[in-house]
Amino acid sequence: MGHEHTHDHDHDHPHTHPHGGLEETTAILSYMLDHNRHHGKELEEIGEKLRQAGREEAAKEVQAAVEAFTQGNDKLASALEHLK
Repeated sequence: MGHEHTHDHDHDHPHTHPHGGLEETTAILSYMLDHNRHHGKELEEIGEKLRQAGREEAAKEVQAAVEAFTQGNDKLASALEHLK
């Protein structure tokens, strides 16, 4: 069974101005963290599929990327804690 996945990454506002207020910044950061965690899970699945297909070196690279992604997400989560 195939897995087709698309995301809309468009934004409804230009990035030529700072985002409004701490509340909005916190909400955006929270959204981005959840979004990244979702992608991290998808990357883990891709790594496992590569491993099952006998593409161990590629799977190892994806796993390393997942670990780096997770570290970045941990830092975003920490930043959110500081905003509470």
